[in-house]
Amino acid sequence: MNLFTYKPALLLQDKFVATDLKLSSYNQSELWQEWKNSAYFIQVCYSSDFEIIQATNSITVTSITDIDYYFRYSKFIPAIIDEKNKDGKSFFLFGLSEDLLAQTFTQTWVFDEDRVVVVIDENYEVLHYEIREQKDGLMRITPLKCQEPAPQYVSTRIQDEKEQPILSDFLREVVGDRGLTIFDGECISGAADYVEILNDLKTLTDPVIEVADIKIEDHRSIWKIALSINGIAHDFTVKGDTDWFDENFIRQINVALRASGSAHTFYAVTDEDYGQGFGVVYLHNSLAACITAYLKTTGLWEEWEGIDNLLDYSSSRGTY
Repeated sequence: MNLFTYKPALLLQDKFVATDLKLSSYNQSELWQEWKNSAYFIQVCYSSDFEIIQATNSITVTSITDIDYYFRYSKFIPAIIDEKNKDGKSFFLFGLSEDLLAQTFTQTWVFDEDRVVVVIDENYEVLHYEIREQKDGLMRITPLKCQEPAPQYVSTRIQDEKEQPILSDFLREVVGDRGLTIFDGECISGAADYVEILNDLKTLTDPVIEVADIKIEDHRSIWKIALSINGIAHDFTVKGDTDWFDENFIRQINVALRASGSAHTFYAVTDEDYGQGFGVVYLHNSLAACITAYLKTTGLWEEWEGIDNLLDYSSSRGTY
């Protein structure tokens, strides 16, 4: 086969038909071709029997328009980027490429020296990502992949001479130190304490949820709390006559958030390192789904009880 005249079938797909691709370089002995136009740089490698073994398209994102096939993937913003930008950063899409064999797309987002590399499929599902951040002059790399465990999330607790992962460390890598709160689970003396907890949870949210019109009925066995969240009135009930936090309160807050159109909810976090502590993290629901898929795929959810917004069965602790 003469690589000077040969055009592989994958370049005859509809997305390339009207793109004026031209063969820019090839090597008959090393069995590769390079195809280019103003926006694409495609590299194709062949085996000795001329089967394609690798094919990638590197897209110049500033050169594509809204009628281009790849435009949709340049405008897709993963939840992890939304979360990072809420911390005062401004990540922008620096690079976009497609693995033409696997039909996956790699986005590279950049802010100063930090980079987030996100791999998605053609249906915009995040398959895995990698965060590269400068901290104290060192580059810290945090992978979150659906196929592999993340060995750097370990505690000093030793069981059977093996280091055991800590869920809270993992979550802090995703949402930052300010994105996770842990409080004493045995902290309730009256219904007003739930309002204080809600005020603490508000510090995790951006934009901050609005809470108003608070009314409390403090009965012996059932406590009633009436308030509005983001302008919508709600009535909450929690267990009375106990000093233990009722996590059903988290579920009721999330019902209220969903009613207001929020794509974020609070997730209860259980980690045996907390003792009687109770953790809460505030996540975009698509990011939480990615974390849950990762925990289940790697088997880490068997060691960690996981995260749970008490609404969705897909939560990693969900049993309802």
